Amino acid sequence: MAYHGYLNLMTTYADQIFKQQKNLVRILEVGVLNGATLCTLVNNLNFRKIQYRYVGVDVKLEQNVIIFAASCEKTNNSTIRFSNKSSIDYLKSENDIYDIILIDGDHNYPTVSEECQQLYKLTHQNTIIIFDDYSGKFEENDNFYSNQPGWEDISNLATHNPNSKKGVKIAVDEFVDQNNLNSFKLDGEPIIVFRKENNLIKVNRADASSSKKDI
Repeated sequence: MAYHGYLNLMTTYADQIFKQQKNLVRILEVGVLNGATLCTLVNNLNFRKIQYRYVGVDVKLEQNVIIFAASCEKTNNSTIRFSNKSSIDYLKSENDIYDIILIDGDHNYPTVSEECQQLYKLTHQNTIIIFDDYSGKFEENDNFYSNQPGWEDISNLATHNPNSKKGVKIAVDEFVDQNNLNSFKLDGEPIIVFRKENNLIKVNRADASSSKKDI
């Protein structure tokens, strides 16, 4: 799904980053699908004249998304590019730093856990990471694209392991605990994860799990 309830938050946060850094806002989206998040977010950024560098990663990039990216009017110096790789392959080889990271790839513990192992190196003090499907039907259950029709020829996708933990939530909670991070949820399925030294998110550090937070 797209991060419908989080798009205004992402736009506002990108604006803060842009004003603070006076440079391109660097955005990474893992799991582009039909481009719903990309299209809306880019329109928002363009409207507010926020310059950005967007990278979308997906093993099955839809042609209409590529056409949109090529044709959309971008603010000065902004760029959109794609990587037709699995999230794990891309994240292992990536060394750039991002301001906003969106994770919405394969919805299972082994994939999200492996993604999390590669994510911290891509962050700085004020990076936010938004994981979709933290709550909802994949909170404690796994879904594998490798089991779905049309995905049989895609390599490096996770497969079911009966001995593995299950669900997106466990993988994200482990990531938060292991790296001593903060997190909070708004309405809906995603969760926002960020470093405790983040100075752009207004949170009560004693109650980082509260659902009522302002950026």
